Amino acid sequence: MPPNIERFINLYQSTNSLGGGAARPSRAFHGEYATVNLADRHEMTHITIDKMLALHHAIIPKFLEAVSFGSPPREAGVPIEYRVPQGARVEVWDSGIKAHAIAEDTPEAVAERYGVPTWVVAQLNKLVLDEPIGSGKDIVVPRMVFAPTTASLPKTPVASADRAIRR
Repeated sequence: MPPNIERFINLYQSTNSLGGGAARPSRAFHGEYATVNLADRHEMTHITIDKMLALHHAIIPKFLEAVSFGSPPREAGVPIEYRVPQGARVEVWDSGIKAHAIAEDTPEAVAERYGVPTWVVAQLNKLVLDEPIGSGKDIVVPRMVFAPTTASLPKTPVASADRAIRR
């Protein structure tokens, strides 16, 4: 991706010969970047992926955010690549943020604090679901630049309850 792109989200299926691939940003690229591998979503194929309601629900709000809010802030996020597990809700983020684990943190505790699924915290950081992370360890949490209820800030109890209902 060239440096004039502000936000790049790549959806593909690594197990599909027609499924595209994981695009890579150039050294000059400083925008928001995410590659989403839908290989475990067997109900989708290269031919039907654009017709999948789950993807429409995950992606259309991102277009509306971009139109409503314009260019993302200049605080670039951390590039992320993840694979959506079979049976999990399709989630689309545009980048990640760096965070620090605190004492007794597990992927589940971090996921709850930031309002994201546990599987993505574990996957992005190569962690085991039930094992402690280690106090002070740097971790990456996915985010959407403009969505106020995503990982841009830790969740409040009300926002966390709302997120749990929507999972």
